[in-house]
Amino acid sequence: MIFHIRGTDPRNSEQVVYECVGFPMAHAKAAELRMSGFKDVVTSVAAHEMEQRTT
Repeated sequence: MIFHIRGTDPRNSEQVVYECVGFPMAHAKAAELRMSGFKDVVTSVAAHEMEQRTT
């Protein structure tokens, strides 16, 4: 399963998005971003993954 991790870069308030395969990798990336000071870090299932599951 593919996950998107979104966060706000504290240096320039720019939104960044990372794509990770598997929940453990996504969880680790989200933790890394939070420890680096990123704000509003959100993990979600990639939209194209959801489309594949519903068809």
